[in-house]
Amino acid sequence: MGTSLLIEENNQPLHKYWKGEVQVKRDKLIQSKVHIEAQIIRHRFTNYDELINSLKVQKLEALERSRVIAIIKYECTSQALQCVNW
Repeated sequence: MGTSLLIEENNQPLHKYWKGEVQVKRDKLIQSKVHIEAQIIRHRFTNYDELINSLKVQKLEALERSRVIAIIKYECTSQALQCVNW
């Protein structure tokens, strides 16, 4: 992930990069038979916490880090919910 991605107004490259970094724990997620809130899905069934606490993210400036964390949050939630709905 280069600094040039953070300067652009277009967040699409960031979404593409972080989408590739997300790991959904599909087996555990599919086994659940009850409705699960999105925030629980994100924390328990993806690598969200690992990603936002990674050195790559933590070494970013505050504004850039906030933007990247929001993108990671979106991508983790989106992919996990797609798995549930599929």
